[in-house]
Amino acid sequence: MAKTLAFAILLPLLWTLSGCKSPGRDLERNEGLFPPLGYKVQHRQNRSIWIAPIQDRRAPPKRVDKGMFPVTYTMDGSWKRPVPEMLDGLLRREIKNSGIFGRLARSEEEADWVLDVDLLAFYGAVEERIVGRAVKSNAILHVRVFGPKGSKGERPLLREREYRAPLETGASLVLSRDPFAMAAQSFRLSLAMLLADLDKGGRLVDGVREKTRLPGSSKETPWRAVPAAAGKE
Repeated sequence: MAKTLAFAILLPLLWTLSGCKSPGRDLERNEGLFPPLGYKVQHRQNRSIWIAPIQDRRAPPKRVDKGMFPVTYTMDGSWKRPVPEMLDGLLRREIKNSGIFGRLARSEEEADWVLDVDLLAFYGAVEERIVGRAVKSNAILHVRVFGPKGSKGERPLLREREYRAPLETGASLVLSRDPFAMAAQSFRLSLAMLLADLDKGGRLVDGVREKTRLPGSSKETPWRAVPAAAGKE
């Protein structure tokens, strides 16, 4: 009886994570899953930026975590649209609405700055523990910012950094969080870190005094082309 009950509880979960599509699972068009960030810019930059389409560089997820716990991941087919396309729309919307830049350039040629974003991870997951299950998620963005073209047409690298937002609940006999909503929250956090860093970069490059510091990362290149008066990171 206990095994039958456990299977009855787990079956809807496996069906949900394995690829059933839902019309509501579009983060760009569902504010319940992804409320607007409403980022408040600290320094509006009088420059344009061109955002290259997000490149999908995700590696296959690990099926067993911590050496023993099996993990079931949300599948791309469960989202209404391709994941890179959906997240790309959110990235552009939030950068535009933030007001950090004077405008979004229509082409790379006319832009002051260029933003390249690689998607390294985006998932929600249910991890089977010895007792109960834990829900986890992560979103990782690898970002490079290039500055104005030089005399030979090359663009200097101003910034390179990864933005990671891993989340995890404790183990429970009842699922405490929706893994799709957890994936959305992770991406929301990584995007918020990116916006704050772009805002910070504009202040540094424009020589505005820095008031706060974001936590550093072991995989980042400090903002470059900073005027001497602005100091260094």
